[in-house]
Order: sequence, then structure tokens, then C-alpha cells
Amino acid sequence: LQIHGRFKNKYSLYHKLQRSDIDNNINNIHDLVAIRIITKNQLDCYTCLGHVHKTYKPVPYLGVSDFIAQPKPNGYQSIHTKVFDHHGGVVEVQIRSQDMHSQAELGAAAHYAYSQAKKYTKDSIALEKGTAFKSPKKTEWICQLARWQDQVADSKEFKTSLTLDTLSHRIYIFSPKGDVYDLPEGATPVDFAFAVHSDLGLHIQRAKVNQKLVSLSHPLKSGDVVEIEKTKKKRKPNRDWLQFVKSSQAKAKIRKAL
Repeated sequence: LQIHGRFKNKYSLYHKLQRSDIDNNINNIHDLVAIRIITKNQLDCYTCLGHVHKTYKPVPYLGVSDFIAQPKPNGYQSIHTKVFDHHGGVVEVQIRSQDMHSQAELGAAAHYAYSQAKKYTKDSIALEKGTAFKSPKKTEWICQLARWQDQVADSKEFKTSLTLDTLSHRIYIFSPKGDVYDLPEGATPVDFAFAVHSDLGLHIQRAKVNQKLVSLSHPLKSGDVVEIEKTKKKRKPNRDWLQFVKSSQAKAKIRKAL
């Protein structure tokens, strides 16, 4: 078991104060102080969470974010909880296994290479016999970046777009099947459709958010369930979509199809 602590640095603090939900009020920031607990395995993460909540009172209105049961689209896994310290202050506690920590710190690609190297030493015979090699779902976002780069002719445009997408605040949108899509804040049903598949974006007719019809420019928020109704025939995107879509991926696909 490893335990580490950190204070939010000045830049991160300034950046977070700019968010609309923080309203430039430092009292609305609940992770000024954070403790990270690294366990041996996934089961120990939940055992550790129980001990933390037994020792420190959890903050009821902030709840627990279980990114182990529901990983972020980039593969990030941890349990985040907020508890009151002995002085009444709020402390964020992050709990993850050693395996999850290596992915979070090294990145999905480096972690995957490392895990495959371990797997090879344990099961080299099976690999030598030609066991099929498949990219895991957690690295799908890397493949999406590669496909996206192919759709953007100008390398400077790709770099600028990638930077904007990476630095923007993110929201997490659900498909009716429960799949999660990571989109920039303010994204619309059109962004969602192109994130699912280019073909869906080019067949979009109407959109429902939480079972209610909305406009294609409707801004989404985390937790929304989005359903896209398709046209039978592929159609040319509306140039006006470029005025309200937020993801660089959607913009690139729309421009390519125009």
C-alpha cells in the first residue's frame, strides 16, 4: 500500500477557478488537498474505500466517482471520493491499483506495452504459437486520433485542434446501449453522432436527449443519453453545423464531406 499527498498547484487552481460551475470562488473547489492511495489490486481498492469512509465522514452531496466500474474513455481508472478532515475541511481521496496507476502516469500506450511485455514472459509459448493480438477497448481513443489525423490534411490544423480538444473541459455522454463518449464541453448531438461513427453523422435526421426531441445544436451535459434517428440515405452535412459543433473531430469530418 502506498499513500501520497499533494496540494493543487497555482496554475491548476487558477485554471479551475475559470470554470463556470466554480464561479471564481475557491470555496467551490473541493480538491485543493488530495490523497492518492495505491493498492495491490482492484479488490483492495474497494476495501480501502470502506476503511476511508469508516475513518472519515464522506461529503454527502459530492458522492463517489467510480471510474473503475465505469472507466473514462481514455482508459483512466480510479475511485474518487471527498471526505471531511478532522478540521471540517474537504479532502479528495483517489484510490487505484498499481496497474491503474502505471496507466495513469505513463499513458495508455506505454502502459499497454508494459503489460504486454509482462504477459509475454508469463505466456510466451501461447504467443509464439500465434495467439491473435487484439487492441483493447481502452486504447480505442488512440486509434480514433490516428483516424482523425488522416481526415485533417493540414498538420498545423491537426495540432491546433488536438490542443483545443485536450485542454477543453470534458463531458461524458451515453448512447442508449450504455456506451460512454468523451466530448468537449458544449458538444451537440451532431458532435455525438460523428464521435460514434462518420456514417451516423452523415445520416443524422433528428436527435433525442433523455428521450426528448431536441435541436441538433442542443448543448449536451454529462450524463445525457443521446439517441440519433437516421435518414435512409446518406446526405451532405449542413454547412451551418460548423457554427455550433465543438469537437475538432466533427468539424474535420463535416469539412471533408462538404
